[in-house]
Amino acid sequence: MHANGKDWKNLESPEKIAYANSLFEDAKQSRQIRDMEWYLNYSFLNGNHYVYYNTVNNTIERVPRRKGEVRIVVNKVKSMIRAVTNYATRFQPKWEILPSDLDEKTIKNAHRSSKFMDYLHRTLH
Repeated sequence: MHANGKDWKNLESPEKIAYANSLFEDAKQSRQIRDMEWYLNYSFLNGNHYVYYNTVNNTIERVPRRKGEVRIVVNKVKSMIRAVTNYATRFQPKWEILPSDLDEKTIKNAHRSSKFMDYLHRTLH
């Protein structure tokens, strides 16, 4: 691993810490763009359908209720996600390793690898 043009093993501890902190800050800045969007999507998933992000105040607010409005949330999103997840995980995976060419030895090796992957999945759960 290289940091600042040097090998990792040749760096001093403060240089390693500074490099790790710079990586952390880069990850934080690139993630920060999507954090609020992810939070609002997660809120919607949990039934908070009337929440929005106010960019002027940088706050999360509820949509004001109109006079006489009754808000009843029927959260179909969560049950839909649960149904799709159950459908996708219903069956055990079947590993299929594809050979890189049509050589008989390669095909046999791919078949053995598939069986080995099935064995690993069964034993390691």
